[in-house]
Amino acid sequence: MNTQDSYFIFLNKPAGLTSHQCLHRFKKQFDIKKIGHHGTLDPFATGLLLVGVNQATKFFQFIDDTTKTYQAEILLGQQTDTLDCTGQVVNEVPVPDLKLSDIDNLVEALRGEIKQIPPMYSAIKINGKKLYQLARKGEVVERPERDVKIHKLKILNYNDHRVQIEVSCSRGTYIRVLAEQIAKQLKTLGHLTSLSRTELCGVGINKAFDMNTNTKLDDYKIPILDMLSQYPVFECNDKQALDLKHGKLISADSICNLGQLADEQLALALFNDQFLGMVKNSSEGIRSNRLMSY
Repeated sequence: MNTQDSYFIFLNKPAGLTSHQCLHRFKKQFDIKKIGHHGTLDPFATGLLLVGVNQATKFFQFIDDTTKTYQAEILLGQQTDTLDCTGQVVNEVPVPDLKLSDIDNLVEALRGEIKQIPPMYSAIKINGKKLYQLARKGEVVERPERDVKIHKLKILNYNDHRVQIEVSCSRGTYIRVLAEQIAKQLKTLGHLTSLSRTELCGVGINKAFDMNTNTKLDDYKIPILDMLSQYPVFECNDKQALDLKHGKLISADSICNLGQLADEQLALALFNDQFLGMVKNSSEGIRSNRLMSY
């Protein structure tokens, strides 16, 4: 496989497609052999979807996506079974008289570290079954709380019972649940009417490839190394590169710069500026962790 055809790219997912459908469309449009995506977006949501092409799919697990940013709109006064606009309205209550400043003050408790219970309409598995499969049968099961962090919660606008927000949060945060929590703080109910992921891995929505309007794919390709730049580099000689390829240990006493790497630390293995893959350091030496195929 030509490694030049291996890269990452951020797609701007349109509303109405699942993440898998978006991927399939991109794969077919550009005749790609192997493809995968990192994280998912609900069908009604739009925005950044990180895609790996060919050998890039091997390195999803090493990408730092701990913080994500979204823009969303919450309609107050109505609760749906899915907590978003795709569900059925199951409850309606009055909405208090609110001002923008009131909302900003009332949601203060949701900034920082908070707890969430995953929604029934989610892909989390309980006892081997996905929650949304149980929810479609009308079943409700107990779900364990999870700790998440809201780094930023900004109230952008409030009009006609609709709250527009911008949220930067940790991995694993459910914005649908956050919308419900915000409504609760405002002494009412609520559900998401729109959701867009606007930043992921430090990349903004302006860097995303739009399959409907963009034609120059090369302008949006991100080299594998660029997505893994947070890791230190281990420079290999020709023998060490061959040892890694064959799954052999590079012994500690043969590595002059081993002290630069902490025990159990991952690093990028390079040989003549060519990316070989990910390696891991130990007291014994360095072993391959995930390698490119050449």
